[in-house]
Amino acid sequence: MRKEKREAKYWNYLNTYEDFNCSKIPRKAKKFLLGTKLTKNHINKRLKQTKGILHKDNDLEIVGGEFCLKCGCSNSETIHHPVEYPEVWYDIVCLRCGWGIGGADNSKYESNLEEFIKIEDCEDENCSCHKNM
Repeated sequence: MRKEKREAKYWNYLNTYEDFNCSKIPRKAKKFLLGTKLTKNHINKRLKQTKGILHKDNDLEIVGGEFCLKCGCSNSETIHHPVEYPEVWYDIVCLRCGWGIGGADNSKYESNLEEFIKIEDCEDENCSCHKNM
């Protein structure tokens, strides 16, 4: 019961602020919601376990999930930029440190992990990219 009350209290911190700004939330709440920060060694191990699958339509699927290269956090926020041109412009940033995870600027989505992970071609015959051909 006590833990549930604390969790509700911390989620109310998030709901009272318009955007997630880590400086406005107490350290205990931030640690409870986001977890502990990964060390550089753990981030490197996670990078080695993460791989990418490139489909025939040039879509990259990241197996193991996307995460921040700076702190290792997998929680992110999508920022949509309301502009007339380009039509598609959004960034995905880490909730903990604000470091960029990926984004699109009138093109396909590009992740910052693409240059650090091993990318393989899609060889699954049951995949939708093979059925369209």
